[in-house]
Amino acid sequence: MEQKGRCKTQSGRNRRKASASGQIPQSDEKSLRLQWKKISGAASYTVYASRCDGKKNYKKVTSTRGLKTTVSRISGKKLRKGTYYKMYVVAKDSRGRILSKSLTVHVTTDGGKYTNPGKLSLQNASAIRKKLKSMKPGQTCKVSTRQTLQSKKLKFRKHRGVVYESSDPSVATVSSSGKIRAVKAGSCSVYAYAQNGVYVRVTVTVR
Repeated sequence: MEQKGRCKTQSGRNRRKASASGQIPQSDEKSLRLQWKKISGAASYTVYASRCDGKKNYKKVTSTRGLKTTVSRISGKKLRKGTYYKMYVVAKDSRGRILSKSLTVHVTTDGGKYTNPGKLSLQNASAIRKKLKSMKPGQTCKVSTRQTLQSKKLKFRKHRGVVYESSDPSVATVSSSGKIRAVKAGSCSVYAYAQNGVYVRVTVTVR
């Protein structure tokens, strides 16, 4: 599996505190703030963005050595309120070689009819986490998530489903439907991501 950086969106006014499942993404009517995890060996991070229009017409927004940026324009055009945008980050080493690419996040600016996911939680969390604490090679465990929106008054437009990722597939793998399979002794994390980057993490221990 290609290494993915945990890329998430937040920005603008009225920022909220982080939830248990990660930083709650936010936006205002004119900008989006994007932040990501540090990738070992990365010297720079390049951000690409586009409107969510069904096309792969991403444009380079910026390159930075930092772990966050604010997007207010794409190809010189200001972001529009109440509009969905998609973004991803590419980490490169000092020679410009690509080390990893983040998952694509889809997020809407404020001021329109739609809202973003605010939290992603694990269903039957206690039982699932208990089972994942002690697995044997070959055992499986199906995880499911529940999504809570930032606003109950606005609509939600689905651009993609929840995406699952294992931090170490040699220890445990996870399918596109959330089925975790223990591979060999060790410990790793499995992440579930909503379309805007909000995530929930579980620890898998294989004995």
